[in-house]
Amino acid sequence: MRLRSTRLSLLAISSIAAACGNSDGVHGSAPVPTVVASAPASAEVAAPAPVESRCPFADDRGCLDSATVASCASDGKIAEKPCSSGELCLAGRCQASALDRARLRSVSPEGYLNAWSLQTGIGPKLRDEIIASGSLGKLGDGSGAKPSCSADGYINPKRAIPGEEKSQTAAVLSATLTRDVGGKVELRAGVSGKLTLRVGSQTIVADELLNREGRPLPDERFFEVDLPKGDTPIIAVLEPDTGGFYLRMRDRDGRTPSDVAFREQFPQASCKLGALLDHGADLALAADGYHASAAPRFRGVIPLLPEKFGLVVRVSNGGKPALEETLSFARPGLVGLDASRTDVRFDPPEKGASDVEIALADEKLFTRKLPDDGGLSARARKLAAAVEQTRETSSLPAGSRASLDHHVGVIRRALAQGDSDRAWLRRKIEDAEPIAEGFLRGEDPYAKKRGVVFRAYRSPLDGTLQPYVTFVPKSLDKGKPLPVVLVAHGRDRLPEHALRTLVGEAPDEHMTLSFAARNLPGMPDQGAILAAPWGYGNAGVLPVGERDLHDVVTELGRAYSIDERRVSLTGYSLGGTVAFVAPLHRPDVFAAAAPLCGYPNLLDYSSVSKVPHLPWEDAMLEKEYIVRYAENGAHVPLNIVHGGNDGPGRSKVVADRYKALGYSHVFDVQDDLDHNVWDYAYEDSKMVPWLTRHKSPLAPKSVHLATGKLRYGKAYWLRVLEMVDSSKRARVDAKLTANGIEATTENVAALTIDTSGLDLPAGEVGVTLDGSTSKAAGGGTLTFVRDASGKLSIGERAAGRKEPGSSGPLDDVQQGAITIVYGTVGRADREANRLVADHLATLGGAADIHYPVVADTAATDEMLAGRNVVLVGGTRSNKLTAAIASLLPVEVQPDGIVLRGQRIAGEHLGASLIFPGPESFFGDGAKKRSTTRYVVLHAGTTPRATLAARMLPRYLPDFVVYDAAPFAERGGLLMNTRPALAAGFFSETWQ
Repeated sequence: MRLRSTRLSLLAISSIAAACGNSDGVHGSAPVPTVVASAPASAEVAAPAPVESRCPFADDRGCLDSATVASCASDGKIAEKPCSSGELCLAGRCQASALDRARLRSVSPEGYLNAWSLQTGIGPKLRDEIIASGSLGKLGDGSGAKPSCSADGYINPKRAIPGEEKSQTAAVLSATLTRDVGGKVELRAGVSGKLTLRVGSQTIVADELLNREGRPLPDERFFEVDLPKGDTPIIAVLEPDTGGFYLRMRDRDGRTPSDVAFREQFPQASCKLGALLDHGADLALAADGYHASAAPRFRGVIPLLPEKFGLVVRVSNGGKPALEETLSFARPGLVGLDASRTDVRFDPPEKGASDVEIALADEKLFTRKLPDDGGLSARARKLAAAVEQTRETSSLPAGSRASLDHHVGVIRRALAQGDSDRAWLRRKIEDAEPIAEGFLRGEDPYAKKRGVVFRAYRSPLDGTLQPYVTFVPKSLDKGKPLPVVLVAHGRDRLPEHALRTLVGEAPDEHMTLSFAARNLPGMPDQGAILAAPWGYGNAGVLPVGERDLHDVVTELGRAYSIDERRVSLTGYSLGGTVAFVAPLHRPDVFAAAAPLCGYPNLLDYSSVSKVPHLPWEDAMLEKEYIVRYAENGAHVPLNIVHGGNDGPGRSKVVADRYKALGYSHVFDVQDDLDHNVWDYAYEDSKMVPWLTRHKSPLAPKSVHLATGKLRYGKAYWLRVLEMVDSSKRARVDAKLTANGIEATTENVAALTIDTSGLDLPAGEVGVTLDGSTSKAAGGGTLTFVRDASGKLSIGERAAGRKEPGSSGPLDDVQQGAITIVYGTVGRADREANRLVADHLATLGGAADIHYPVVADTAATDEMLAGRNVVLVGGTRSNKLTAAIASLLPVEVQPDGIVLRGQRIAGEHLGASLIFPGPESFFGDGAKKRSTTRYVVLHAGTTPRATLAARMLPRYLPDFVVYDAAPFAERGGLLMNTRPALAAGFFSETWQ
């Protein structure tokens, strides 16, 4: 085994780690129980130049080791000072203490309280006694106590007691805080379940938020407590003990109090060093071998550190040591600095299994078993090298290069994860090798590849590789363009699952999801290309999910000869909702659709029907409710299938509207079936022929277009460019006549009619809109604008008005590429801004998307060119917000918000809005570029208010100002209990 090691110094001045997306692949966040067929490759291991260790704030300080203080000077440099004899460095101070020094912990810059003594199985009576007294009572002897520790700050008792996952009793966690000075501190919590804190004599109750999905967020709840000088016991009672919580401490200026030390309650139930270390360890496979790397940091309490702090990387082969190297890290406890990333590279063994281990002393932090792969890793390395060599080869189609890049990334990640499915890996490698060989010759083997083909494209939204799986039949070789059938997957499923389900081979109870995805059945040649998109994971009907559908159609059109008038869509469950929504939003793209067991009944959702509505929310619901778009389906027949035991009324709302309109549809309710109607509907691949026999009209004689958003304002030869009032829906009903075109409109301020290809009389075309006739030469696109008299006549639109791509509401930003810029001015603001930016980078976890996040101090004109920009932080904390302050209709002040000249006073007020972007953020001297379509701003009067941007619902208008103090829910569709102090839509001139 040939070994190489390289040490890379990478010191980041942010106390919150960077979270930019990985461009090597996507399905990494898919919640499936095993490694799946299209899991992404790990990020390439880069070798950045060393960055000088500097401090973000002049008064930052921390401990280099147990007896050395590090402080930040005004010039940003780090100074070191040893403690006196008998003193210890704790919380950035040299302190003398009579306490058991070996158990004292400092608290890191991030400030999480993540080390506790845990006792579980606590019944109601004892729980109430502990809460009332603030004492552990009969639990005070510590018998049965275990350590409950967290490296990422999230305390989850079932981590410590795996056998009690289903328990509904309470957990009691205890510790002690010690201060030299004393005073007020702020405790910030995020809770799953119910958390009751006793801090000395003070009681705090924090329930989980309404509408919360998944793990809570840091800093969802805020509590001010008095933490006096000396020892203060802290007891946390969690109900049920299967819940979890974040808890961290902040001073008034937003940093960790400098005089606080921490210790768990019981010595026998104390956390080891490694259990509190976020090691950042990973294993990746690249062209030059395996890379074992780590980037450790402490996010919460920090035990006393040895003077020499390091991790050990060990590699063994067949039980025999092959490599052992100690990796030392500088200043792991220093405020504002992350530790160095260190990388060890080694060649895979020629034979035999290998074990890779990263350890801290005798604590194993990371282990990975690499089975004997029979030379597969060596072949994968050659594939990785070929990808790099041909990455920029201009003669190869971009979609083909992206496809091989993703394909090889899947292989690399699986090997680095120690995947034991050698047969699948061998097939994946054998599939990729001839493609790579063709690439090296400047050829594209994808063009002739038939059968199941794994493809991907480089996302124009976030730059990641977005995969899709397609079946390319041999009938394509006959030279005739083929129809396309897209199938949208269900929640938490993969494209591979959707493709096999479409042909009647859905995963059954005998298959793991991984097996089902990796072992696809034979596909019948039905004279159609079948394609299953990834849809940014579970994005579904979010704008990014719909965008993926259209991007896949575009990619298929570039790669194959397709009949663009015979593109159809089907899907089941979540994908069934997509199959309702996407064709009615863009009827000129889809010839037919077959939604199975979908959820188009938005107005009946409990999160809508059982909560109060504000007027602007009713307007948003009208814009979102897909039944209001049913008029668009005149030329899009639907085959709707629903189980009789699965609430068929959900689908019936669309079927009833289609019936009322007289549109072609099938509403197939199988009375004896539950949710899994796909077994019936897709049996023997019978749905494909129904879909492919439909053809979209090229120039229909009548077009009906209804829309609530300009991004969905096109159908065939009609496009709505502008509304009279963007808070309302627009509608056009048009038809060809013997003399020209007649149409009636509603809430339309401007539209275009493409007369090319229409069956119209030669010469001038007469267009009658709302009874007013205009004449113009045919054969091109005509633009009509509503004039001062209220008539639509031929003309040119004025600049600066809302239009497709620049119209709002807030989620319209998802239509394009986004860069998120967070403000760094001010310690507390910087931290809050970064937390919000990281949350927005994945749309709050709602999609497998990874928008780039950059600090305002690092942003450049080139980074932002041609992109939508999301600014986090107001003018006081974000330099880019300050740079365009005069262009924005909002001003965030320390004690209020001024919106369009109206001042709203309050302590914790937040504002979120979408607005046209500037030509440049960097002044007239900057190099000019194309105008940014949008700027989205999230800012608050306080850091707490800024953090509330993470808790907003999905349906928001152009702007909203809210009081963050009483926020007690997160997510959902409507504001509900969250107070909206001002909200609505900007005018058509963005006023």
